[in-house]
Amino acid sequence: MTGVRSKNVDEAVEKLKAKGIHVLGIVCHVSDAQQRKNLINTTVEKYGKIDVIVSNAAVNPVNVPLLETKESILDKLWETNVKASILLLQDAAPHLKKGSSIIFISSYGGYQPQPSMAMYGVTKTTLLGLTKALAAELAPNVRVNAIAPGFVPTRFATFVTANEATKKSFEDITLLKRLGSPEEIAAAAAFLASEMLLTLQERS
Repeated sequence: MTGVRSKNVDEAVEKLKAKGIHVLGIVCHVSDAQQRKNLINTTVEKYGKIDVIVSNAAVNPVNVPLLETKESILDKLWETNVKASILLLQDAAPHLKKGSSIIFISSYGGYQPQPSMAMYGVTKTTLLGLTKALAAELAPNVRVNAIAPGFVPTRFATFVTANEATKKSFEDITLLKRLGSPEEIAAAAAFLASEMLLTLQERS
């Protein structure tokens, strides 16, 4: 597993180890070429191959209309949310094998960009297109899928969850009348990466 901050990575590793899960934690900012290469190289040195890649890194520095978004912010959104994922996969590609799985974390905003964070939504729309393109390019050996969750109460979505009225307005527009959870996203990713999916595909 990876993260930008060493403290967060260490804490996550300890929690997983406490549950009996074997885990390797590596600090990696996906926009840093050397850190990307270190992530891939360290993983391959440890395990000899790469079975699953979950591309989850994303930023949204501001909440402003698209046509008011500064060029520097446009660059940051593109570099982190889209370009870095492609470059990471270019580094990883030689180590993928038959049955490997790539999972992008897109967003509901990729289908319907929200007015105050439209450019973020556009980058997530791009990930949906990237998923389709790579699925065709890497088939039949490597599976490529995307998960597009709605708003999930994490630190990333504080602007939604910090205000109870705002949070309720988002809950009200969902069919289940609630926000999603990180555990639900993790469960979907685990299924897409699992042998179970391979079995279902073979039967169909």
